[in-house]
Amino acid sequence: MEGTLLEEVRFGWLDGSARVRSDDDAFVAIVRRLWGASPASEGPLREYEISLSDPGPGIFRGPGGERPLDGRHPAWHAYNLLMRDLLGSVGGHFVFHASALGAGGRAMLLAGPSNFGKTTLAVHLAFHGYSLLADDLTVVQRGTGRLVPLPRSLNLRRGSRTTLGPAQLDTLARAARETGGDEWAVDPLALRAPEAGPFRVAAVVLLRSEGDGVSVRRFRSHEIWLLEGHESAADEIRELRGVRRVLTDTRSPEVIRVDAEEAAPLTRWLRDHHEIVVASIKLPDRAPDFSKRSRAVPIGQFQAALELAQEMLNRHQGSILASEFEGRETHLVAEIAGLLEESRCLALWPGRPEEALELLSDVVEKSDD
Repeated sequence: MEGTLLEEVRFGWLDGSARVRSDDDAFVAIVRRLWGASPASEGPLREYEISLSDPGPGIFRGPGGERPLDGRHPAWHAYNLLMRDLLGSVGGHFVFHASALGAGGRAMLLAGPSNFGKTTLAVHLAFHGYSLLADDLTVVQRGTGRLVPLPRSLNLRRGSRTTLGPAQLDTLARAARETGGDEWAVDPLALRAPEAGPFRVAAVVLLRSEGDGVSVRRFRSHEIWLLEGHESAADEIRELRGVRRVLTDTRSPEVIRVDAEEAAPLTRWLRDHHEIVVASIKLPDRAPDFSKRSRAVPIGQFQAALELAQEMLNRHQGSILASEFEGRETHLVAEIAGLLEESRCLALWPGRPEEALELLSDVVEKSDD
């Protein structure tokens, strides 16, 4: 990349920062859109270079070396590698797939799969006095249980916006870094400035779909994007125990949908073949229906810890936490449960937003009872 004019994005990452340089405007736009709201700090710096315009396959260079990029989805492949490296470098914190809101020095986590209403509920709560501390990536310190605010841009999809009123949409539009396409990228700091921390995790809310029980969700469908030249892996996945069917799109043969009665064999396959997977997304059986009734039931801390551990973002193969807890999953769950010892935990079936807000409005306040 020497001699090439590069664009650069620098953003804060926990107690340090990341600097990303690339010769591709589209990739820079992705990083700036999502992380432009996170100010860089003077702590440790992790540097990355992404080359996409040179002849031949694109190249991702980071602290762990370099990798070729998928020829059909190079920008998104590079972004996934960037986040995988950043998350894998975090060992003193747990990074959960959850949104987080704060009030009075206490935080509430909203945990659930993608496209399942975390951001929708978070935005509604923000309009009712809570501070948005994190969207989709929630960081909690090990040992202390303190939540670390992570001001990444808030991704608000079209479906989420339909539950909001005109005045709320106007406020979001003014706080948005970008409003084009299906998603808005909203700066959470501009929407509502967070109060001074630290925040302790006072409540965990696990989102459910209609028909699901209180126990841990079983994801029966996965969308998997394979690297160019590895489409034949779909045949290998078909032979896994518990896989009911594998669907491919003739227009995009690298994107497959896997329906499985048992997720463990597929999870192990994805772990062992992560080098040929661009992305893997768990799909819930049913999305929330915001026209129906909301309801919630209390659950135990161990149940919440088990689900948070399963959805932890920084325990993938090659990460610091994966090495520490390999073969010791029960120790991981027990450590998380210890952090939630004084937290109030609920399972929530989100429906009409006003009802969900009523159910959640006093969750943090009652956590000290």
